[in-house]
Amino acid sequence: MIIGHERQIEYLEKIIRRGRMSHAYLFFGPEHVGKFALAKEIARVLMCPNKNKIGDAGDGCADCRQIEQDIHPGVIILDIEHTLVSKKEIRKDIPIEDIRELKRRFSFAPEQGKWRIAIINEAEKLSAEAANAFLKLLEEPGARTLFLLVSSTYDSVLPTIVSRAEPLRFSLVSDAILREFLEQKKISQDQRESILKLAAGRSGIAIRSVEDPSYFIKQKKIRDEIESILSCKDIPSALALTERVAKDKEMLKTAADFLIRSLRDNIIATILESKTYHTKVGRLKEIHRILSIIESTNVNPRLAMDVMLMEALTTNSTNSFVYGFRL
Repeated sequence: MIIGHERQIEYLEKIIRRGRMSHAYLFFGPEHVGKFALAKEIARVLMCPNKNKIGDAGDGCADCRQIEQDIHPGVIILDIEHTLVSKKEIRKDIPIEDIRELKRRFSFAPEQGKWRIAIINEAEKLSAEAANAFLKLLEEPGARTLFLLVSSTYDSVLPTIVSRAEPLRFSLVSDAILREFLEQKKISQDQRESILKLAAGRSGIAIRSVEDPSYFIKQKKIRDEIESILSCKDIPSALALTERVAKDKEMLKTAADFLIRSLRDNIIATILESKTYHTKVGRLKEIHRILSIIESTNVNPRLAMDVMLMEALTTNSTNSFVYGFRL
């Protein structure tokens, strides 16, 4: 399901209709706003003989079902979770083995009139070797071959890859559009406002909150807990929270995200009150840095989360040192 992004959809529909697609696109912007979902939707439009427009329901053909289930032989998805030949153990990047296999598969001619599509989700997580190997694919894509790269951090994608793909920026979805979606789903007013606050412009969070009530409850609980910790400067509760979320990668990412958003809101309020905000901005930058370390290295997640929360709770610190150590 795609919510918002009318300008991007209109542009993509136009070039598909005119047969003027480039061989590679880079969808970049905030996480959970629908970039990956739109990439799969484009694959459905190109593969399904009965689907002519982005967002059409289609007729549930085999192509659409296989793309939805990530098993279509002509639509290859690569990211941390989706692999081709590499092992699926916990990892931090997309390895070169999968890019080599992608290159091997794309060396064969596509079926008559069919497309070959590769969706590289979290493109910033291509290993250095994988990125360089993928670059060679981009330089010689072959007929009816399309690469859709998806990333939340444009600057982290290899510049030579960026230069060979057409960039398409995505932004947060307005509350008005998300509220309309929630009203159509018959969500009560109180819950609508809670979901809007939770989603903060990210349509993927809103959709999942509607489809999975347990997910919404879990997310809301973490958000409320972090807000309480920051408000009360409750260090024991902060350490208890980090011990719990460090065991779950998704919970840790959620907690870090809420922490960052709480600090951003605080900085905005500080600016509006004409108070100094430079120290808070420094702490926010440090938390972003630590989150990047968590996502790209094997740093101890408990230690990293401890440091992030201590940064948020330290009101007088003007540097990135907490308890005498630095990540």
